[in-house]
Amino acid sequence: EVLGEKQRDKTLDEFKSSLKKRLSRHRKRVEKKQALQETALQEAEHAEAYRHQGELLTASFHLIKPGVSSCEVPDYTQEDAPLVTITLDPRLSPSANVQRIFKRYAKAKASQKHTNQQLQKTKSERRYLEDVLLQIDLADSVRILKEIEGELQSSGYLKRREKAHPAAKKAKVIAGPERYLSEDGLTILVGRNNVQNDQLTFGFTGPNHIWLHAKNIPGSHVSILSEGEIPQGTLLQAAELAAYFSQSRHSPKVEVDYTLRKHVRKPRGAKPGFVHYDGAKTLLVNPTDFVWPQKQT
Repeated sequence: EVLGEKQRDKTLDEFKSSLKKRLSRHRKRVEKKQALQETALQEAEHAEAYRHQGELLTASFHLIKPGVSSCEVPDYTQEDAPLVTITLDPRLSPSANVQRIFKRYAKAKASQKHTNQQLQKTKSERRYLEDVLLQIDLADSVRILKEIEGELQSSGYLKRREKAHPAAKKAKVIAGPERYLSEDGLTILVGRNNVQNDQLTFGFTGPNHIWLHAKNIPGSHVSILSEGEIPQGTLLQAAELAAYFSQSRHSPKVEVDYTLRKHVRKPRGAKPGFVHYDGAKTLLVNPTDFVWPQKQT
């Protein structure tokens, strides 16, 4: 029995290592893309400077001489209207130089909007990958890892033709989220990966059931399958589970949001497990020291 347990642990660790190695490549790629987009966004923020230059040249158009490479004009937006030097193209006429600067403004402004949109998508993808890496770390069975592998294949991060880990071939798919019985006899659901998170939130949980998630960090979806007023003991146990199955599981103080499931929504085109929610209240719990509720099989 001891040898069998050691072998199971070894198999689980090997499967985890295999998934994390493949997924970490994607995270590095996304981190690099985010850095490039943030640099591009900083450069695009010069847009307002171009607009300001164009307006100053327009206000002092009579000061622009043909064939010069720069022009000093007063900045009437500042006290005492100090002179500022604006670089020009000596090959262009005064009016063409003004148009050139306003075109730079328009281009930078458009680039700023586009880059910011792309950056938000990249940040969302990075959060998703970090969430999945956390789920891999927390996985305590090959079956959970198999579901994660399937999700990553469906999402395009892993190719289906890649050689599967031997343990994955033997694993069966888990039928839904894990179930726990609270001290008050109520069922608490916990999603152990994004497949289960989606099942929990939009399949098993009713609109008036309590839904929980660690605040502003990757973690599991958790719900309490009971309507009406929830006993404080059950609410705390559910919050402790949400904190434990989160990125801050080793912290003695973790904030956990809870709201009715009807206030949780999935954006169109969002990746598995990603949701928005509102109307939440927050509990502060300690996932490093709590009494585990009974796990149901």
